[in-house]
Amino acid sequence: MAIMVPSVHMNGDTRAELLRINRAVYDAAVKLIDALYEAGPNGRNYYTQGADAMGKAVAQHRLRVARAEGIKAEMEEIVFALMG
Repeated sequence: MAIMVPSVHMNGDTRAELLRINRAVYDAAVKLIDALYEAGPNGRNYYTQGADAMGKAVAQHRLRVARAEGIKAEMEEIVFALMG
């Protein structure tokens, strides 16, 4: 599905305001991704839970990172469209 980009017109927010608020979400997504990588699974925290615990934790972590990367990519598309 194509990303819907807000239209700049006199009855809506200004281009500057749209850029500000959408860039803030993009910046937050970047920080979230950084924090997710820092909080990545460490085998020492899972070995007591059984042989497959670390694998499950890694798989779940990858999904979280992928979702955050998806949000970041969408926001980047919106910001670039508003800049153009």
